[in-house]
Amino acid sequence: MRLYTLVIALAILSLPITAAAQDAGPPPAEKPARAPLSAKEQKLIAKKLEQAGEALKAKQVEKSEKLLREVLAKAPGHELATIQLAEILAKTDRHDKAMEMLEGVCNGPLATERLIVFYGAMLERSRRQEDAKTVLARGADSFKGNVAMRVRLGQLHGLGDRATAEKWYKEALALEKLNRTALNNLAVIYTTDARYSDAAPLLETYGRTNPNAASGRFNLASTYLALGKTAEAEAIYDKLLVARPNDAFAIQGKAMCLTLAGKPDEARKVIVGKVGNKPTAPQVVYGMGLALLFEGKAKEAEELLTHAIAGPRGQTWSVLARAESLRQLGRASEAEKLLTEHMEGSNIARPHALPYLALVRRDLGKNQEARALLNEAFGLQRDYKSPEDLKFLVRMPPAGVGAVKTALAPDAVAVPPSTPAIPAKKDGCACATGSGGGNILPMLLLLGVFALRRKT
Repeated sequence: MRLYTLVIALAILSLPITAAAQDAGPPPAEKPARAPLSAKEQKLIAKKLEQAGEALKAKQVEKSEKLLREVLAKAPGHELATIQLAEILAKTDRHDKAMEMLEGVCNGPLATERLIVFYGAMLERSRRQEDAKTVLARGADSFKGNVAMRVRLGQLHGLGDRATAEKWYKEALALEKLNRTALNNLAVIYTTDARYSDAAPLLETYGRTNPNAASGRFNLASTYLALGKTAEAEAIYDKLLVARPNDAFAIQGKAMCLTLAGKPDEARKVIVGKVGNKPTAPQVVYGMGLALLFEGKAKEAEELLTHAIAGPRGQTWSVLARAESLRQLGRASEAEKLLTEHMEGSNIARPHALPYLALVRRDLGKNQEARALLNEAFGLQRDYKSPEDLKFLVRMPPAGVGAVKTALAPDAVAVPPSTPAIPAKKDGCACATGSGGGNILPMLLLLGVFALRRKT
């Protein structure tokens, strides 16, 4: 936004000057709050603010700055004048002066909610995220009813500190239960931590308040799939495909619904009908690979996913599918390397990858270690009740689920899978053999303002 435009917009929305000095806690004795201005003084200040905006519109920056300083001399800490002078200082190579002024106002008795939010934003623009957190947290403590500060604090902590982000989003929703950003972002945090039952109600509410938001619908559909509600998820993807017939995520989602509902052959037909039998979009390649894996065609799945994934740092779901295909082909050591490298330094991938790593370790003869990993995985999956749930929670194919049951049986003995015979291809087979041309992306989990990544 141009500076003069911002001046005019904020002038229209600004509070009466007598309300600008809101309570930010007990003011220091040496900084008494200014006395309310008379009606005449308020009128004069309003005129000067209007003139400052006109001066900026005419690119008379020095004149605008002079007028704003006159306002602040008469009304120290004036909300609009402080914000606009800070903008002028920052845009005229006096960023340090702008920050010094904002710090002085926001640390004193004249701090207002909008000034603190603005100061936090300026700190972020200066790449001082930790300072922004401190300022906004202090502001949230002073202004108990401020939603914006709490939402922004949740965003700043993000997926790197999910427990703290959850705290701020919960506080925001306690004050404004239909805040869209808090609803969606808290749901994403829950999904990242495999708390799908907690995420679903938030996303359902978000969908009712913002029915046209594709991100919320994608997130809800993915959550439904994890909970085994394939019909509900498929209904969402069908609607998305009407509006976005060529959307790779929607095509992948539709295919996954069919695969997890026990119809992987139909899933491949959907993909072939949309993009042909040699998909290239990473999301669609993953959908095809998963369908092949659920059909028991581990070799074809492994070939497809190998071309699609650029090394162990590919996206989590694709790495898991490829690792399972390697395991089923008797290449457990390769699968173990792929999984351990992918999980290194990531606490997000761990809940999903552990069941696959457990099976690999079992195939390598490490039965006790495999059971320990499975128990850890079950503890991280809040919605886990039985091995069959892994089909949905971590998109595990039937062969994997069967192996988990065997691994959990008393005195189970590891029997690594043998390389399966390659079934003869039939005419018109929808098996994909083309290259993926890039990393497979996970099911999209979009944040209201910040984007969720599968790796931290």
